[in-house]
Order: sequence, then structure tokens, then C-alpha cells
Amino acid sequence: MIWLCIGALIIAILWFVCMTPWPFVLLLRHKKEEPREKGRSDQKQIEEHLTIKKGLPYPSSYPSATYDVYYDPKTPAKRILVWVHGGAFIAGDSRGTKNFGPMMAKQGTIFYAINYALAPAHHFPDQILQIDEFLKALPQLLSKEGLPMPSHLYLGGDSAGANMVAEYTCMKYDALLCEKSHVQLQSLFDINGLLLYCGPYDFAEDLTNPKLKDFVKMFHYLGWAYLGKKSWAKHEEKYLASPYHQVNQKFPATYLCDGRKYSFLWQGKKLAEKLSDMQVYVKSDFYEDMPHEFQFDYVKYPKEAMEVFENSCAFMEDIEKIGR
Repeated sequence: MIWLCIGALIIAILWFVCMTPWPFVLLLRHKKEEPREKGRSDQKQIEEHLTIKKGLPYPSSYPSATYDVYYDPKTPAKRILVWVHGGAFIAGDSRGTKNFGPMMAKQGTIFYAINYALAPAHHFPDQILQIDEFLKALPQLLSKEGLPMPSHLYLGGDSAGANMVAEYTCMKYDALLCEKSHVQLQSLFDINGLLLYCGPYDFAEDLTNPKLKDFVKMFHYLGWAYLGKKSWAKHEEKYLASPYHQVNQKFPATYLCDGRKYSFLWQGKKLAEKLSDMQVYVKSDFYEDMPHEFQFDYVKYPKEAMEVFENSCAFMEDIEKIGR
């Protein structure tokens, strides 16, 4: 009897290791525990007189349905920016924008940072549906704060969040993509623009591409976790979940940034080029000597991080001036 139990345990362990992405996911989550975002020396002054609320619930069919909100109660808001955090689809939370959010709020932005169900417990398109649930609830969330709806709505995301924000926007303006992905969106808001930082935009990338040499194993496991199939590279989902393959002429104005070191700069560049060819309004900042997620480290990369922040704000102001 004891040997039967031991045998069953060994089989269960082998199944867990070989047939699920969980061992890799748990290892990666452990490595990603140290936050990369480091605030400016004047962060406390930036936060003065702002309204900052964290961990508030929003209605959702999925777990981790909370959000943080940052705004200046004394200044009429110019816009809303809803941010989807990164973390390789399997980790991270809204704390990743605890410095960026107040900085945006100081620029006349109502800034929302949302949490969502992580892979592999939930996989594509659950996260897309959850973004839609938040946007559907946005009017009542604004009402709770006594805030009117500004004229412009932007979506933003970093790393995996950039992929999901771009993918949500593709579905917003492509009914056939929604049908293929078994998604029914309910939010009625138009999206005026996107801020996409350091995101992967093409799951269908050839895995023998030399630019992927540092990511092949991670790409395999993250695709498995997010797309829900061990053999995901052989299935249609790799195209359905790839904004690069789904963008069209209806895609809104977009700002992209990335660095070359351990990031997806080449995918950002090819997405920017494709959007530009489609006559979509695009602005970008690409850095040869910056690492993944450099844009939130105002201590180690103050010049480049502030450049991205200022150019992001200028991008939104340009859209508002020309009435897009």
C-alpha cells in the first residue's frame, strides 16, 4: 500500500513538472518579487494634495479584480488613462505604477491601474474580457469619486500589459477577431490613444529568430501559461493573441517605447512600422542601450525614463489639440 502511494505521488509530481507550466511560473514569480520601479527624489512632493486610493474592487467574473486610482481633486481632468501592469502574464500587480500614477495625475490625468487574473490559472482571452469589465464599470467608478467623464480615454500597459492593451484594442475594432477568440466586448467607450511600453506583440514570431535567442525557453513557457496549451505554437491562438497580426486601419493613435537589452525592441519597431504604413498616428522612442522596463526606473535611468514620461504626456496633449 505504501509503495502504491509513493508511486502515485511520483506520477503526480512528474505530471506537474512535465505537463503543466507551473514549475517555471513559480520560479519566475519568485525571481520577479523585487520591484523594478524606483521613484524620483521628489516623489513625496509629487503626491502632495493628490487623491490616492488603492485596492478598490471593480465588478468582474474573474479574480484579482481590484484597482488603484490617482487624481488631483483641485484640477479639472483632461483625460483618463487606464493602465494594465506587466509581469510576463504570470506575475506583477498595480503597485508597479505607484510612482508613475501620481506623476500622471499631476498632469491632469485620472490614472487607473488595474489588477487582473494571472496565467496560468486563467489564460487568454480571460484577461481581455476583464479589461472590458473594468471599462464597462468606469462610469460608476468615476461617479463614486464625484468625477465627470473627461473627453479623452487612453489605455496603457507595460510588458505583458502592453500586449493585452493592444490586443484589447484590436478586438474593439474587429468583430471577426472577437468572434474567432470567443469574446463579446461590452464597453462602449472609444479609445483615443495607447501608451505601449516594452511589450511583446507577436507570439507567432519564428522561435529560431536570433533576436529571440535569450528568450526561447521563457517564450515557450509563457506562451504555454498565457495561451493555455503546451503546443501553443501549433495553434491559432498564437495569431489571435498577437496584436502585430491583428491591427487594422481603425487602430487608434499609439506611442511605443522599448530598449534593446533583454526586451522586445524589434517587435515594438515592427509594430510601429506596420501602424505607420496603415496611416495610424504613431510616436515612438527606442533605445539601443536600455533594458526591459527602464521607463519606470527614475533612479538608474533618470534621463531616459523622464524622456518617455514627457513624450507620453506630449503625445496625449497632441491628440487632444488636434481633436482625435
